[in-house]
Amino acid sequence: MKNQIQNLIIKHCSTIAREAEAIRLCLDCFDQDVTSATDMLENAIQHAHKIKGSSGSLGFPDISAAAACLERQFRIVHLSEEEMGLSERIQIQAYYAILEQLVSNATPEASTLYDYKLPANAPR
Repeated sequence: MKNQIQNLIIKHCSTIAREAEAIRLCLDCFDQDVTSATDMLENAIQHAHKIKGSSGSLGFPDISAAAACLERQFRIVHLSEEEMGLSERIQIQAYYAILEQLVSNATPEASTLYDYKLPANAPR
């Protein structure tokens, strides 16, 4: 069981890197194509939400919290139904920079679950 959890955590580290890259691509599109901003916001929300949930479940609370902040900011902009202003862009870029840094430094061993000791009576 412990090996299965560790394998999930190892896979998670590469998965969140891809999800963070997908968010960056969405951010790049905001600057280039205003007509697809709604679609890009929806995609960015989905990617941030995936990182938030999976990281929280697999023992990366800081990454989960950073993704939650980014997701919340994306949702605020999305719900406003107005074009993203400079202050929103700056906030989103700042939240993304934090998330990107955490994701790039994530290692399986940093997970709170990686070396978790199963109770003696737990199924193995």
